[in-house]
Amino acid sequence: MSEAIPFAEAANIAISIHQEADKRLRARDPSWAQYIAEARNRYVQLLNARPDDPQILFCLGTSYLMAGESAMAWMILERLHDKAEATFDALNNIGVAYRQQHHNAQAMQWYEKALELKPDEPDVLANLTSLHVNEGHPEKGIPHGEKCLSLKPDHPQAIWNLALLYLESGEYDKGFALYNRGFETKDRLERTYIDSRGLNVPFWWNDGEDTSDKTIVIHDSQGQGDGLLALQLIPCILPRFKKVILDIHYKFYEEVVRAFPTCTVYPTRKEEPVWASTEVIDYKQDALSLFQWFHMERGTHCGWLKPLPEKKAMAEKMVSAWQKARGEKGRKRSGIHWTGGRHSTRIDLRSIPLPMWQPIMDLPVTLVSLQYTDSALRDLAPYADRIFHCHGMVGEKNADLGLNIALSSVCDLVVSVNTTAIHIAGSMNQPGITLTPFGRAWRYGRGDRVPFYQSIQQVNQAEGEDWTGPMQEAAKRVGEFL
Repeated sequence: MSEAIPFAEAANIAISIHQEADKRLRARDPSWAQYIAEARNRYVQLLNARPDDPQILFCLGTSYLMAGESAMAWMILERLHDKAEATFDALNNIGVAYRQQHHNAQAMQWYEKALELKPDEPDVLANLTSLHVNEGHPEKGIPHGEKCLSLKPDHPQAIWNLALLYLESGEYDKGFALYNRGFETKDRLERTYIDSRGLNVPFWWNDGEDTSDKTIVIHDSQGQGDGLLALQLIPCILPRFKKVILDIHYKFYEEVVRAFPTCTVYPTRKEEPVWASTEVIDYKQDALSLFQWFHMERGTHCGWLKPLPEKKAMAEKMVSAWQKARGEKGRKRSGIHWTGGRHSTRIDLRSIPLPMWQPIMDLPVTLVSLQYTDSALRDLAPYADRIFHCHGMVGEKNADLGLNIALSSVCDLVVSVNTTAIHIAGSMNQPGITLTPFGRAWRYGRGDRVPFYQSIQQVNQAEGEDWTGPMQEAAKRVGEFL
């Protein structure tokens, strides 16, 4: 810090840069990272002059929190607590830092400390709501979210987290109504279409208008599995519009074209939809939003997904050759998938190490790997003579999802953790079993069947249980199927 600039003035400059970073982050402007790095450098210089300044310590810790560096954030912010100088915001942010790394028990402690200072603070109530999303006890989080909205009805985080908790509880009417407000809260990204008239295409909200002479574009916006899940509702929308355009993931473009021949399909979900300037479009909507109005039809339109004939023939040839070479000709086939998600989507909870699949390996069934992640070959090395794997599928960025669909289709059954493999099987109306952790996403419900697919059974992990029991139950069901 230059001695020519007074400490207070230098602090204000650093904080203004920090505020600009926050503004740009909220606008999803990638330049926010440069601003927060600059603010952080200035905070460090300020602390060189005054190592225990509580405001600068708070701002530095918060800058790490913004950048997702949770451990640094809580180490710095807890220093304020140790010095008895922690403000309400500091206590709350320590909780947020622990929550980012899924340390929910510690997060709860800090949120409760914050509530001691401000018992009815909506931000902390919203954070307490978030602690229970995908953790197996939605009923514990719902009261916090409802109280938050009673105090501040437009609180964005509470709206979003309460939507997820209602959905997880199976309260679909309440859940999907709030879920669609995710566009307001920025938890769901609004996709922009500028049509041939220069119109910024608005949302369709099913408000009773006669749309029989209108055109709508339906797009997906999340992972491949969610994209497949939502496409089951396209038959619900077709009778309502003159023209339906589908803007979908390029990996299943050909399958979607074959499934919905009356639709215009663009494989541009990962790109800017420049084609919109050649179309007259009246409305747009995210495919998952359709569940607000049509969730009662969930599962009834499954079977829309079918493999491409040439890829199915190739998959059949490969698996048949494998069976013949190993004396397994005539055996039933089960596809398996054992790793799901990333850190942010709880790969630690959703995945089951391949050695734990031994009860299924012991059955008289041909096993077909549907795993396409980079770790697949390493995981499979000890089981090279027991599990068939197509090397062309390896790679997180593998574009040929069609091959995975084809391999799944030549199996009699699919057994998988919660991941795209289950959405493929369910969309084909293929028999399947999914192994679901106690803390799970709303798509899987809490019953013995996945509520959005008629063909998928569910083996539920109990609270505090490892995967030994659920895997034995899955093996029992596979044995009954055989």
